[in-house]
Amino acid sequence: ACWLQTEQGNNYVKAILKPGFSLTESNSDQIPIVLGDLGEGYLIMKKESWGIEINELVINWKTKAPAIIEMYFGTSATDNSGSTVMATWDRPFMPDWRAGYYCIPGAKEGPVQSYFRMWDFGNTNIALGSFATTLGAPYGAAFPRPTLYASMGSDKGFVTIGAGTVPDAALSLCLQSTNSCLKLLYREDLWKASTTLSRKWEKPLRISVSNDAYSSIKKYYSSFTKPERKTAAVPVKSIWNTWGMWKDRKYPIRPIADLSSRLGAGMLVLDDPWEESQGAGKPSLKRFPEFNNDLAYIRSKNLQVGIWETMGWISEPYAAGLTDADLILNKNGKPCKGNWAFNPWSEGYYCLDISSEKTRKFLQERTIAVMKSIRPALIKLDFGYGLPDPNMGVPANPLYRGERYSYELLKLISEAAKSVDPNVVIMYYSISPLFLAHADMVSLDDQGDLGLDIKGGHQEWSIWASLISEYNTIISGSSSYDWDQDDEVILNSFILGHPGSVLASHLNDQKVPEKYLNRRFAINQWYRKTTNWSPLWLNSSTGSTVKPPVINSWGRMENNKLTAVSLRENSKSPITDKKLEKIKWTGRWTLIAQDDADILSSAMLACVPYDAGWISIPAQVKPVSVERKSVSGSLPYDKWSWKDGQLLISVSAAELEQTAGFLINQKR
Repeated sequence: ACWLQTEQGNNYVKAILKPGFSLTESNSDQIPIVLGDLGEGYLIMKKESWGIEINELVINWKTKAPAIIEMYFGTSATDNSGSTVMATWDRPFMPDWRAGYYCIPGAKEGPVQSYFRMWDFGNTNIALGSFATTLGAPYGAAFPRPTLYASMGSDKGFVTIGAGTVPDAALSLCLQSTNSCLKLLYREDLWKASTTLSRKWEKPLRISVSNDAYSSIKKYYSSFTKPERKTAAVPVKSIWNTWGMWKDRKYPIRPIADLSSRLGAGMLVLDDPWEESQGAGKPSLKRFPEFNNDLAYIRSKNLQVGIWETMGWISEPYAAGLTDADLILNKNGKPCKGNWAFNPWSEGYYCLDISSEKTRKFLQERTIAVMKSIRPALIKLDFGYGLPDPNMGVPANPLYRGERYSYELLKLISEAAKSVDPNVVIMYYSISPLFLAHADMVSLDDQGDLGLDIKGGHQEWSIWASLISEYNTIISGSSSYDWDQDDEVILNSFILGHPGSVLASHLNDQKVPEKYLNRRFAINQWYRKTTNWSPLWLNSSTGSTVKPPVINSWGRMENNKLTAVSLRENSKSPITDKKLEKIKWTGRWTLIAQDDADILSSAMLACVPYDAGWISIPAQVKPVSVERKSVSGSLPYDKWSWKDGQLLISVSAAELEQTAGFLINQKR
């Protein structure tokens, strides 16, 4: 259905089957439709193993093409002539999808929430793409948006409904009272309608059904072709990011390089604001007078250099040789500005129009110049979620409007960077299968949006990140800003695969306790380097209509082998999986194979404790050695024993302070 502007005013028109056409299984591929007296067309429907798809939608307008204000899936006209229940809604139509529960990954942050009852929303608009606060949705920077889908259902099952291609409109789940629909915001009444009488949409909708929300979403993911990676550098080295210090306007580089090198990180990413002005691509020598020497210092610590870059913002466009014609303009023809909160009283940045050839050239040249001068091994792209939505301003070329705006920016910058170094890693935040072709790494970001709920929030974000575990994409668990809560992040990051940190080089202006340093050292040393895996949930839950997502113990499966497992104590929900039935423990532990074998047959197994306690692991023969490792090197350890095919390792509270983990050597 469409909400249109015509010469007679605004009109609602809903597609119906063409009169005289009888829908049967044999003719369901192409379905003729009529849109009132304004036009007609057809849908091409496809039934696939994962679900069904509107493969193609075509509308042929009869006379002048109307301006599409909004397009909807899931609405019906309302009758206001009689006595009827009406929601607060000024349109002659209403959403008509009914579901007891909704699941939208990371829809609300701080504390994170992804499952909702139908009456939890009221009248709201949940952004499914890159436009969050601009469309009135709860704020959520970066991860996991854009997702481009929503799931809904009950305890009898869930249906996931999402885009099959990146839409040329802003996509959201629109809710009025307890009803919902998918909404595509165009606002062609502001930005001129298409002049062609024929309009075509490719793969506008995909639908998958399963018993629960997570598996329904997973089916939707299976409908997409997995990206082929040309990057020889994947997987990337473990990352440390300067934002943990720089967010407080403390701008040291060398102390962070010293700490991250000592803890075994492989890369230091220089975050915002390394540039002289945002989007310029040139270092601020006022803020970092020794910038080039600092780069050399970073590399002298055996660290690669990564760089942060904004996707679509620029502070000083005119200094870069751009004009108003190269920027997003509002309806009055003035340049739009954006910021992370879309607060008109906060500092704003001009927004680049990807339609402009000069803008495209500027972005390409900026990226290439950064690649050649700084030689980064990684580019972290940001603020794709901070661009104007179609109510405010759009790219001049309709081809790049809506969700395609940030997608095209990501694609252009990625291709420019890889033209200089095919091995450079592009980091982004979206877990949408449609964005993964141009992002080598998806980061859980810095958990700043999670507020104080780092433990629960990081667990839930890890569950949604696992949706892309089979997409040959690096998943960076990242950290919060809080050393005190870092253990919970590390427990999950060992399963996700890649350690990332934004932790400061101090704690409350004091040295960071060695027990915290040891845990970061452990994950930097022993994380899994592979990118294709699947989660083993054990006694964890991906969420349901009666309980939120929660991670207790869970594992990482590669080629049907359990290569890593993080174990938390939880007597209320015992683990029944036979792979782990002979492992006993107290406290929290992670086991990580250092080869391609299962953890119980690995020739070199890393064992990381987070609490004082013990763990008993099946071992058919006595290990050659058990080494105790710390950030300071190898330490004496004789508190292990092997008896009756079980290896017992214990660690006291005093030893835990000085222990990163244990290496169990079975090589003979």
